[in-house]
Amino acid sequence: MAVELVAFDLDGTIFDGGVIAPECVEAIVRLAEAGVRCVVNSGRSTDFQVELLAEYDLLPHFTALIGDERWIHLVDAGADDVELRSLEPWNTDVRNSWTELDPVAEDWARRVQQEAEQRAWPGRLSSRADSRRRGLWSVALDSADHARDLAIWLEPQLAGGPVAGNANGTIVHLYDAARDKGTSLLALAERLGLRAGEVLAFGDGFNDRPMLDGRHGFAAATIANADESVKRWVRDAGGPVAERISGLGVADVLATVFPSLRSTTSS
Repeated sequence: MAVELVAFDLDGTIFDGGVIAPECVEAIVRLAEAGVRCVVNSGRSTDFQVELLAEYDLLPHFTALIGDERWIHLVDAGADDVELRSLEPWNTDVRNSWTELDPVAEDWARRVQQEAEQRAWPGRLSSRADSRRRGLWSVALDSADHARDLAIWLEPQLAGGPVAGNANGTIVHLYDAARDKGTSLLALAERLGLRAGEVLAFGDGFNDRPMLDGRHGFAAATIANADESVKRWVRDAGGPVAERISGLGVADVLATVFPSLRSTTSS
């Protein structure tokens, strides 16, 4: 089945060291020009995504942006301007569901903070206003390893419940279990009339698992700097692990999946 949509995580995947590699920028532009839909699926806010992609003149080449792993906005690129359009009823449903789950997620976030303190790891809880705006609670740690360990500690306790947790860099997130990177990407694909098998997802971190481990049927790929567990999920799902890091590795995989890109992305 041909790939019709490619979803990119940002930090560590196409955005690393404060830049997007020129080879990756070129590959995305050519991909979009060939009619393949390009999407950002990130824990970063939509506002951050817009600013970053505009800096590289990439925004018009994207079909949609998924911010905070759950808010979906379609990109309408006109001749003179680019506008974002909320995907409805998805975004309204996300907000309504979060209104009910917010107190439960806050309670778990405080438990995470307490567990961190018991391990002598300082943990900083997000504000209530920030959590309502983003649709998740978070606890910031000083170490990505600590965040991952706490997410692993959380997983069996939250299994089967309405709230889920993950680690995104040095931050532990508590969120609606029905709204993660995988379900958000699936909702977008369905709105665009695509099947899961027509979607290729790139990620490098623990929080990318829902779109990389095959549970939804997406094709998956990752890069050399990904966490070892991510590489295992991708390999188990039958996907490639690039030999190069970040955007360079992404460009290499795209050149393999889409042979027409090879002439300008390989080195």
